[in-house]
Amino acid sequence: MTNKIISDYQLLKEFTENASHEFQTPIAIIQGKLENMLEENNLSQNQMNSLIEMQSTLSRLSKMTTSLSLLTKIENHEFNNTEKLNLSEILRALLTEYEELLILKKISLSFDLAKDIEISGDRVLVQIMLTNLITNAIRHNIESGKINLTLSANMLIIWNSGLPTDVDQ
Repeated sequence: MTNKIISDYQLLKEFTENASHEFQTPIAIIQGKLENMLEENNLSQNQMNSLIEMQSTLSRLSKMTTSLSLLTKIENHEFNNTEKLNLSEILRALLTEYEELLILKKISLSFDLAKDIEISGDRVLVQIMLTNLITNAIRHNIESGKINLTLSANMLIIWNSGLPTDVDQ
């Protein structure tokens, strides 16, 4: 019975990995065709709106399959490239990438990053985690809000002025 459960679990993991990978090609083809259609000048406003909605939905689907693939890789222990990472430098680089979005959303950013804070981890996973945290701080903020980011030797704090959630603390 245990062997059957292990075998089923392995098959499920393989299916998930293969499915998420195989979805990417048709998604890319559809995305390309939608972009070509959006460039046409003879579309009505309703057609244009429909194409934009389709493109948005397809983008969400693409993100879901990418996330599914990532989860499968994590589960399969494919992220085992642990190395020393300078978290201070990674955060500074990421914050630079968000400057325009912060200006667009009128969100002020203040940060206090200790210099040369090093951690051990997989670079890709650390960057994904930090990107998610910063993106959420922006997404769940208020207009003309604030984000404070603090990094010290033993903690990382990302605070925003967003509205309180109903989530259990």
